Amino acid sequence: MNTRFIHTHFSQSFNWSFAGSLVYELAKTVHQAALFLFLSTNSYGVIGTTLSLIYCASRFADAGATNSLAPLYTALTANKKLFKRIVVRHFLLPLLPACGGVLCLALLASYKLDLIHHFGYSAWFFIPSLIILETLRGIMRAFLHCAMQSRRVVLLELASYGCYLTYIWVALLYFTPTPAMFLTIHLLDSSFIVAVFLLLSFRVYQNLPHRECPKEVLELSRRRINTIKSTTYLLRLTKDIFSHNFLTTILSFWIGAEYLGPFYFASSAFYSVQSIIKSCITYPGSAFLAHLKQSSLGIKREAFSHMAYKLLLVLIPGLTLCMTHYQFFFSHYQTTQHKEYTLLLFALSLVLLMTDLLFLLYEQFYLVEESALRLSMLKCSEFAVLFFIIASSNTPSLGILIMYIFIAKASTTALIIFDAYAKWKISIPLKNMTLYAAAWLLVAIIISKLDLLHF
Repeated sequence: MNTRFIHTHFSQSFNWSFAGSLVYELAKTVHQAALFLFLSTNSYGVIGTTLSLIYCASRFADAGATNSLAPLYTALTANKKLFKRIVVRHFLLPLLPACGGVLCLALLASYKLDLIHHFGYSAWFFIPSLIILETLRGIMRAFLHCAMQSRRVVLLELASYGCYLTYIWVALLYFTPTPAMFLTIHLLDSSFIVAVFLLLSFRVYQNLPHRECPKEVLELSRRRINTIKSTTYLLRLTKDIFSHNFLTTILSFWIGAEYLGPFYFASSAFYSVQSIIKSCITYPGSAFLAHLKQSSLGIKREAFSHMAYKLLLVLIPGLTLCMTHYQFFFSHYQTTQHKEYTLLLFALSLVLLMTDLLFLLYEQFYLVEESALRLSMLKCSEFAVLFFIIASSNTPSLGILIMYIFIAKASTTALIIFDAYAKWKISIPLKNMTLYAAAWLLVAIIISKLDLLHF
């Protein structure tokens, strides 16, 4: 597969992922806003907390499978025999204990949060089932993107989400809404997508060659797979501590699921902005670098610069508009009971946006270069910095704690940028984007002065 074709596919995949994510996240934001107004604060908070628990658990339950697909894609698709060996031994079997442990913790969390009171005993069925389905969905989505099936994945998920919204609002408008109703519709949606993804993955498998691999290649692959999966899983654990769903789940123990409506809506709004940009890099970027794994370092540097350029094209407009219109995001929460917490969550989401996206960009390169352990160690320094700052001060308020988190994230991101340049001489082409950033800043200031986003 030539380099020009891979570059072309990355651009197409990037465009499809951006367009699909933009439509998806806009629809989701409108849906969340309508739910926030339609449902009671308690019901919305309980539903939001439950979904956050499910998504957070599914991230931990995959045993490193999702992030290890890009560096292992070449070996995984070498032939049918190796594909079956890797999938069964190194993907499916490790999922059993990982899912079992996560499901136990999720059910314990459900009990502690008293979700049985809101969902009834059906929660014992819905929550584990959705965790398993969302785990499989994430793994197969990543695989299909690596297999250059981005257009099909995007269109399928958009169509499925459109049906999901239709079912939700028909049920809300014509029937008595209950929390269990949301999980029932969610279960149907996830089951359909997993079934279709499984069919598409099987078609990719059918197109693999039958040629045999030497025994030493299989043994080498086994050692590499165990190392890659363990280090990528460690990386995911360290990264998801500050994720939107993890923070929502943890805060539910502190405040209570019923009172997390404003929290969940605020974090969902910023997470949607972040997801639009992340989707352009995570799947297309990992597939891009996976197909260039055997190329020279010079070609990989060029690919990284191309990925960074694409990221900045999307990131700069949104960032400048957010920075010049921050009061717009806060104004809608003047009357909420938990205004202070909501504003702080908005602030936390905004300051983490840049560091998370920069980390995501570099993460793709580290993963494909099989340096996840190195990146995990750098990521662990984030917790060391945060622990040192908190331990050396008195009990901080929530606002001071957010500032500490920002300092820890910013210092770790800077360390990763310097480390990547020292090891591979990769960097972000900021000089090429100076005029573009200045132009968007001017546009954002003009919009702010004219008050065009006020309604």
